Amino acid sequence: MLHKVLLATSLSGVALLFLSVQPASAAACLRGKTVDSSGAGLSGVAITVTRIANNGSRSATSSSGGQFEVCGLDAGRYQVSAHKRSFQDSSRAAEVQANTDVSLTLVLPSKAAQMTAPQQTDAPATEPAISTVGMRLSF
Repeated sequence: MLHKVLLATSLSGVALLFLSVQPASAAACLRGKTVDSSGAGLSGVAITVTRIANNGSRSATSSSGGQFEVCGLDAGRYQVSAHKRSFQDSSRAAEVQANTDVSLTLVLPSKAAQMTAPQQTDAPATEPAISTVGMRLSF
């Protein structure tokens, strides 16, 4: 009988030990969408989610509709960055709470939109100022 009691005590000790070493569940997710200036979804955008407290990062790539998802995050502040060739990078801060989902939209304007024609004004054209310097050389 004593043998069974020791076995039961030993098993419960293992169970308690097993429960005490299980990591806390990090069920927080950061979901979002990457879009261009017109609001159209951008696929193939490289997403980097960096935890500000320790610089640990996770990566994802946006789907054909521009959606992305990074789950299993611990609560804390994160920097979410998006990069795609021919588009300007975008970055936003996000606060993640335990067992919650955070949604955000990242807008990546086209780099071509950044290059604009020189601005024209309605001001009358003026003659450039001409400066004349006279110098006489004698030999």
